[in-house]
Amino acid sequence: MYKVIHNGKHLAEWKKKLPLQEEVLEKSEVIKRRLLQSVCCFDEAYGSERNLENDLGGFIIILYGTSKEISEHYRKIMDYYHLNESEYEYEDRYKEPERSEIVTFRLYLCSSDYGIEIVTIEKQAMNLENRLRGGNLWEKNNECLCLEDIKKIPPFFEGTEQQWIEEVTSYQYSNPKEWQELYVEYLHKAREAGNLHKTALGFYRSDDGYLRKDNEKDIYLKIRGDFLTFEELCQIGERMSAQSDQLLQSYLKYCAMDKQKRNGWKKQVKEEISSWVTDKEIAVDFAETLDESTFTGKELYFDILNRLYIIL
Repeated sequence: MYKVIHNGKHLAEWKKKLPLQEEVLEKSEVIKRRLLQSVCCFDEAYGSERNLENDLGGFIIILYGTSKEISEHYRKIMDYYHLNESEYEYEDRYKEPERSEIVTFRLYLCSSDYGIEIVTIEKQAMNLENRLRGGNLWEKNNECLCLEDIKKIPPFFEGTEQQWIEEVTSYQYSNPKEWQELYVEYLHKAREAGNLHKTALGFYRSDDGYLRKDNEKDIYLKIRGDFLTFEELCQIGERMSAQSDQLLQSYLKYCAMDKQKRNGWKKQVKEEISSWVTDKEIAVDFAETLDESTFTGKELYFDILNRLYIIL
């Protein structure tokens, strides 16, 4: 979403019905003054009644909404005015301690007498570490960990369940002592809430920081083809990377299968990958470590949980 601010009068009118996501522009005195200063600068130098397209001067565009929305509008502005995003005259960034938004002012010069100031309002994502610093960890409807199931997204976290697993295991890896203390407290609270079974995260970080699943030895999906070229292996890796979300969900189901169903899963994966490299024979299996490789440049190892591949 966006709003074009023509002049001081237009800004005053718009503030009367300010969208919730832009309240920071009015509630933060520093940012409020900064925005008014920009508008007045344009009005004093080029006139408050200027025509935005035909007269000299310029205007302000305020971008808000999701990060994706802001990014899309930003790109469209850059394309329309033939600007490079990194080539701005100055940048001012503001973050109020009590608020989650980051407000950025950037001035772009379209010509010697015409400029655009882009103001972005982006909500800073709350991570687990920031939430723990906030205190009151078990506040109802704002618990730092979900009492019903530790793998589920807690109220403060904006992201997918996979992103939550990545977040909490990263904290666990970086802060083992603090995590242990938190986890003991969590177990007590979860049992008070009646949760006796869904308290195990089921994932951890290896010594190298890679995401791993508890008690699972099928870690790297291994694709081998004696007649595959390096370029073809790269193409397979890139294609698997592009489908990593679907592959990840499928792999998590695989981890719950018995041996027979796992063999059927690998057969299906082999058939799909074989269709990408017509007339080339391949083998598909899992490996626990990269040390199992023959190191002949004919094997691709795809780490599904971490969405990366390596050719050995």
